[in-house]
Amino acid sequence: MKCCVEYSKQEWKTNKIVAEIDWKTHERVIFSRLRCILLVRKIEKNIANWIKNGEKTLIVQGGRQVGKTYTIRKCLKRSNFKYVEFNFIDDFRLSKIVDNFTDMDDLILKLSLLSGRKIVPGETIIFLDEIQHSNLTVEKIKAFTDDSRYRFILSGALLEIKFEKLEASLASAFQIIRIYPLDFEEFTQVFHISEDVLNLVKNAFKEKKPVDSFIHQRMMEIFNLYLVIGGMPGVVETYRNFEDINQVIEEHKSIVEQNKLDFSRYWKINSMDGKIKPSMVYDMIPYQLCKKNKRFKISDINVNLRYARIKDYFLLLWKSGATFPVFNANKIVNKLEFHKKETLFKLFYNDVGILSSICGKDAKLSALNNEKDVCNGAIHENAVAQELLSHGFTTFYYSNKSKGEIDFIVENGRKIIPIDVRIGKNYPRHSAIFSFSRSQDENLEKPMVFTGENVFEENSITFFPIYMIMFLEKAKLDFADISVEKFRM
Repeated sequence: MKCCVEYSKQEWKTNKIVAEIDWKTHERVIFSRLRCILLVRKIEKNIANWIKNGEKTLIVQGGRQVGKTYTIRKCLKRSNFKYVEFNFIDDFRLSKIVDNFTDMDDLILKLSLLSGRKIVPGETIIFLDEIQHSNLTVEKIKAFTDDSRYRFILSGALLEIKFEKLEASLASAFQIIRIYPLDFEEFTQVFHISEDVLNLVKNAFKEKKPVDSFIHQRMMEIFNLYLVIGGMPGVVETYRNFEDINQVIEEHKSIVEQNKLDFSRYWKINSMDGKIKPSMVYDMIPYQLCKKNKRFKISDINVNLRYARIKDYFLLLWKSGATFPVFNANKIVNKLEFHKKETLFKLFYNDVGILSSICGKDAKLSALNNEKDVCNGAIHENAVAQELLSHGFTTFYYSNKSKGEIDFIVENGRKIIPIDVRIGKNYPRHSAIFSFSRSQDENLEKPMVFTGENVFEENSITFFPIYMIMFLEKAKLDFADISVEKFRM
């Protein structure tokens, strides 16, 4: 019998996609898909492009355990170039060679002997890893670029601290790439989410239309899992191998302790106060984020303490890549940087999984169940802040006694977007967002609110499911034709 039900092209496509991601037995099948997946990082394109065309020395920065070494090595293996890899932690002889070389020929000769491989001019790329454990100076690194016969990739943690006195004249000798933890879109690869599914969700975001309810439910489940696991590649690997939340927590604790050890090394050199340590600031982050306004209050460390006294401690935490600030902007106008209030900021961990692990198993359970509590709100906000950072946005927040507070404001091209994160039942009733929704300022985009619900609009405000934050990308500014030919007389 011929079926009399006819589907539209869009309906058929949607139903096909839904079928593709039907996990059937739900969690057990979801977890089984964690295995044997080679994750692709967006930053690979930038590194691959340098391998193919780069001339300047490449410096790859990033916090602990964000996947710097793995990503670089993967890109090198896929290229047609020969390469040699050295690690300052694995081989103590390396520092003696690299830190004290007299000229490039001397360095290449010794590196060839150390590696047991011939380093060919114009063909072999030299990868020096964990360079924070070397005594390399900026001037010596500049010598790598000055000799065009060889190309170098340098990688390590805390490089912004190590080379903080990098002069602008020398910076032109380097190309710098920063790697962050996996963003949410990268995390979805673990579950074999197809490009068709992501495109369908992305179109719903662009068109401000609800996504299929089944897809929405599954995407929320995966995002909630992301809040628990985070984006540290090693932690993701641990989870998909063992499917044990306790091991995830232990991995996060290990990263926290590594970060604290790094802080202590640099603090001993630059100590300003024997009673206050950078690790104390680092440990205070969950407590501060779980407060109602989430602003870091320095007096909570010591009632008599002032920002100016420990400013260097915050700079240490930011430059390490372990944390990042979101500063207050007292006006929502173009060039938000000019209206930044340096002493007012929220302080986030570089990875949401670390925050949820520190907050404890109850917080992780709340996140998985999409429940609202004070700490859970902080976890969602950390995830959004992290996502904005990895997408290249310089992010601020806004607070005004009369108008209220907005979690984030970002500049996108010549437009400013107010962004709020509302997980709970009262999210439509938010006075600050509502007031900006009525603004006639042509430079101000309509506010975006990210929730646990499907897409809907109310009072000129669009409410998006929080996983759609992965589609907010920086606009590309197109310049008018400024070619020589245009101005030729």
